[in-house]
Amino acid sequence: ELMRLARQAGANVDSIVTKKCDILIVGEKPGSKLRKAKVLGCDIITISDFRDILEGKIKKDKIEIDFTYDYTEDIKADV
Repeated sequence: ELMRLARQAGANVDSIVTKKCDILIVGEKPGSKLRKAKVLGCDIITISDFRDILEGKIKKDKIEIDFTYDYTEDIKADV
């Protein structure tokens, strides 16, 4: 449903994280996509914030991006 709404709003939607990714929308357990998005410098927002953006309740630049996840250990494990 959210992917459909995003497309209707003009977004290019993909199910994988690449260097072309600007924003990752995360649920409760984002897993490795979150780690990869952080490495690539993508903004990360919650599903709730995304819904609020689509409904016009808030603007993307007013959302506090969460950079508290420490992915450095995960990166070392991947190398």
